[in-house]
Amino acid sequence: MKSVFLRYHGSFLASLIDNSDKPIEIVREISTDNHLYVFNKKVGAYVTYNSKRMRPWTFSFEPKHVTSILELFARHDDAFVILVCGFETTAVLHKSEVLLLLPTDSSSSSSITIRTGHDRTLAVSGTAGELKSK
Repeated sequence: MKSVFLRYHGSFLASLIDNSDKPIEIVREISTDNHLYVFNKKVGAYVTYNSKRMRPWTFSFEPKHVTSILELFARHDDAFVILVCGFETTAVLHKSEVLLLLPTDSSSSSSITIRTGHDRTLAVSGTAGELKSK
């Protein structure tokens, strides 16, 4: 559903632009993959969304998605996975954090779950581990 994807990706990208004090160039890194973006010709990002209205938000990654993320990380020194949690919040995970959360050699699906606390901190856990609150 392209219109749903556009709504969530567009919300994130508009927020990114609105909150930046510098101009941002955004391009789709691979025209056939609507998850992959490059900002200012150097920062890679894999963007995905969960349209669920309330927490927790679980993001599933098939092995081919994990491979795509790892290839993005190999191409860019600075790279992130962006998890758009409905219209409630967005988790921005640096590649070093993602590597703690997702197994890199699994032949089965993996996941990352985002929970919000009352103080708006994020609890992030994945198939391979968890992060301290963000």
